[in-house]
Amino acid sequence: MKAFREILLNVKGFTDNQIVNLLKSFCNSLESYEFMDKESGDYSRNINGRGYIIYSLRTPDTEPAAIAIAEKTERSLYVSNIVPKEKSKLSMSEYNAIALRFYNNFRPFLWKLKSPVKLSISDETIGLDKIIPGKKTRQYFERYLALYPLSFHPLDIERLDFFICALKKYRSKVNLHYLQGYLIENLSWNEKDARWCINRIETGLDILEANMKFH
Repeated sequence: MKAFREILLNVKGFTDNQIVNLLKSFCNSLESYEFMDKESGDYSRNINGRGYIIYSLRTPDTEPAAIAIAEKTERSLYVSNIVPKEKSKLSMSEYNAIALRFYNNFRPFLWKLKSPVKLSISDETIGLDKIIPGKKTRQYFERYLALYPLSFHPLDIERLDFFICALKKYRSKVNLHYLQGYLIENLSWNEKDARWCINRIETGLDILEANMKFH
């Protein structure tokens, strides 16, 4: 399924001033970017952490937009949002085009500078292996999908419940937002059935969590 691209910056050891100087230097190296001082300060205060805004000008392939970069951990930053300048909302393809262009421009700049900052970008198309990264846990969900999940037969629901139990037992991760999209886009489920599945998983995990605290 299609997904919004995520960009991660490893800035271990960098101070806030060093990050600002790095981003300003990058923006000054290209005419199509502008570092927004005031907006960065406002954004940083709003999120109570390190935050930076870069304005990406219109190009033949991308819309003009503000690229928001925020603190993810003490050692990393990420592109938290891309906000259009001249329209109310970006499509996924428009968002990803701006993200990819920023990545393709910023990465060679870092290489040329021999900067220790590491930059990565996620794939635009993701499969079940990215939505449920744990192999053993993912196999339980694949077993659920392999038979007749939309029959809602008790045995099919039980197979889904086994997957929920596996998530808890193996401390696995699942992106439920992307999982719902995967069911609809890749498997042609209708939205109602996909939402039922996600609700079942959410409820099951909540019950298992409560059971851990029950005395």
